[in-house]
Amino acid sequence: MNKYNRQHIFLPGLLSGVLLLSGCGGLSGTDNRVAKTLESTAPSATFNTSAPQASSTDGTARALNSTLRAQPRSAAATQQANQVEKPSIVRANQLMRSGQKAAAADMYYRSAFSYPSPQRERIILQAAEISASLDDQGRTALYLQTAARSPLTALNKVRYRYVKALLALQDKQNAQALRLLPADTAELPSGLRDKITLLRQHALNQQLNTPASATTYVDKSVPPPAATVGTTNTDRTLTPTTPRVNYQSGNPPSDLQQALNNRLVSTASNPTANTATSTEVKPKVLTPILPQTTSRIAVLLPDSGSLANVGNEIYQGIQDAQAIHGDEIRLKRYSTDKNNVISQYQQAIADGADIVVGPLHKDALATLTARPELLQTPVLSLNYLPNQGNLSHALYQFGLSPDDELRQIAELALKRGQRNGVIMVPDSAWGNRLKQAFTQIYQQGGGNILHTATYSPAKPADYLKQVQSLPSQADGANMIFLAASPTQARFLHPLLKAQAGLMPVYATSHIFSGREARQKDIDLDGIIYTEIPYILQKTAQGSLDKLKYPRLYALGMDSFQVARSLASLLQQQTLDGRTGQISMNAQRRLQRRMEFATFINGQPHSLRQ
Repeated sequence: MNKYNRQHIFLPGLLSGVLLLSGCGGLSGTDNRVAKTLESTAPSATFNTSAPQASSTDGTARALNSTLRAQPRSAAATQQANQVEKPSIVRANQLMRSGQKAAAADMYYRSAFSYPSPQRERIILQAAEISASLDDQGRTALYLQTAARSPLTALNKVRYRYVKALLALQDKQNAQALRLLPADTAELPSGLRDKITLLRQHALNQQLNTPASATTYVDKSVPPPAATVGTTNTDRTLTPTTPRVNYQSGNPPSDLQQALNNRLVSTASNPTANTATSTEVKPKVLTPILPQTTSRIAVLLPDSGSLANVGNEIYQGIQDAQAIHGDEIRLKRYSTDKNNVISQYQQAIADGADIVVGPLHKDALATLTARPELLQTPVLSLNYLPNQGNLSHALYQFGLSPDDELRQIAELALKRGQRNGVIMVPDSAWGNRLKQAFTQIYQQGGGNILHTATYSPAKPADYLKQVQSLPSQADGANMIFLAASPTQARFLHPLLKAQAGLMPVYATSHIFSGREARQKDIDLDGIIYTEIPYILQKTAQGSLDKLKYPRLYALGMDSFQVARSLASLLQQQTLDGRTGQISMNAQRRLQRRMEFATFINGQPHSLRQ
C-alpha cells in the first residue's frame, strides 16, 4: 500500500484537529508548574512554559535527539531544525496549528526532556501520535521506545496502545487495532475518549466492509512497555504507586461490535465457512495470545463469602509454588466476584500484570469472557465454560474437570474388555451431567450402557431397592460406574458388592473427601477411582490432613506452573503436576491424566497403572 492510500484510510478530520496536546489528562496533579492540558480545538487550555529543571535523562535525550536528527526529515521539519529553536510546547502547538506536523512532532519530542515523569512520557507519546498520523513508522517506533523506557501511568499506557492501534489500522490490521483499544472509556479524559471512539468506529466499519476471504486476521501480541506502571527496579511488587484509572464495567458491546465479534469467531472456528471453493484463499485463524514474560502474576480469587476458604487454599498453593519454582516472580491477589471481575481484571492489567490467573467461579468467568474484546492480557481461568463460543484467544481454561476422570475410566474399562456397563448416579443436575458425559465417552469407545439407575441423595433407605433391581435389568454387564459423594458411596458400595459380587466398580475422585477417615472409608475397599498424584503422595507420607481442600491447593500449585509454561504446552508438551499429567488441547483447555487408586483398609493406594 503506498503512503497516499495509507493516510487516507482515516475518517476526514480524524487526525487534523485532535493532535494538539490536549484533553488527555495525565499532565496535572504532580507538578504545579505544568498546566492540565495543552492547546486544543476544544475549549482552550494552555501549557505552562516555565519548565522545571532538566531531568537526569538529559544525556539520553541528547543521544536520542542526535539519532533522530540523523533520520530523514520532511522539509518543514528540516527548516525548523535549521533555525535551532529552543524546545517549546507553545511553539509545538503553533507548528501544529500551521499544519507543520512533522516539525511539531519533533518540537514536542525535544521539549519533553525538560519535564519529569509522567509529563515527559505524555509529551513523547503526543509526538508519537503525530508521527503515526504521518505514516512515519520508523520515527514513531523510536518515540514509543523512548516513552517505554520509564514507568508509564495507566493513562499513558492507554495512549501508548492508542498509537499502536493507529499503526495497526494503517496496515489494515483492523482486528489488531480493536484489540489494542480499551473497551471501557467512560472515565478517560474526554479528548482521549473521543479519539478512541472515533478510531474504533472506523476500524469496525473497515473490518465489516472487508471481504472475509481477503482478510488476514493478525493477532500479534503487543508487548507492554519495558517498565510497568508504578514500579521501580527495586520494587517488583504489583502494588500501584501512582494513581490508576478506575475502569468500570461498561455497557454491552454495540450491535456493530457484536457483529464483528460473531464474524471473527465464525471464521476462526470454521476456516472454510467463507470459502466458495477449496482453491480460494482461506482467512488465517487468530493465534493464541501468550504473555511476553511471567514476572508478575495477578490472581483473581474470592476472599469473602461462601468461596473464601476455597480461594484462600488455592492462593496458598500458588504462593507455595512460587516459593519453590519462581521466587523472582511477584504475585498480587484481587478479591473477585461476578460483579467486579471486569474492573478487577482491568486493574490488574493497569498494575502491570503479565498474566492473570482466575477467576474461579463460573459466573465470574462467564461475565469476563462475555466480552472477549476486553481480554488483552492472557487469562488462565480456574474453571471451565460449558461451550466453545465466542472466546478470546487470550483465554486458557484450567480446573478440576470431571470430564478428564470420566475419559480415563472409560478407557481403562474398555482396555480390560469391559464393554457392557451399568451407570448409577444421584438424581441431581450433577448426576445427570456425569451420566450423559460418561455414556457419550464410553459409547464412542465401543462400549454399551445396558442400564442407568438413579438414587435419591436424601433417601439412603431407598438405596437397597435401587441396587436390588440391577441384576435383572442389566444382565450381561461387566462393569459399574458409580457417581457418588463419600457418604453416598459408603452406603452404596457394600450393597453393590452383595448384588454384583466381584464386578468392578469405577468412580471419580468425588468418592474420597481428601481427608483420612479409615473407619468410614473401609466400606469403599475395592473401588477403582481416579485420584490426583498429590493426594496419593500425601496419604503415603501421612500428612494429608494438614489441608482442608488438598485438591484445590494442588490446583493452585499447578496453576502457577501452567501460567509459566503456556508456550511449551501449546507446542504439545506435557507438565507433570500435582493434579496429574497436564496437556493442552486445540481449544486451549488444559487436560489432566491422573492415577488410578483403590481403597485398602480404608486408605487410598495407587494402582500404578
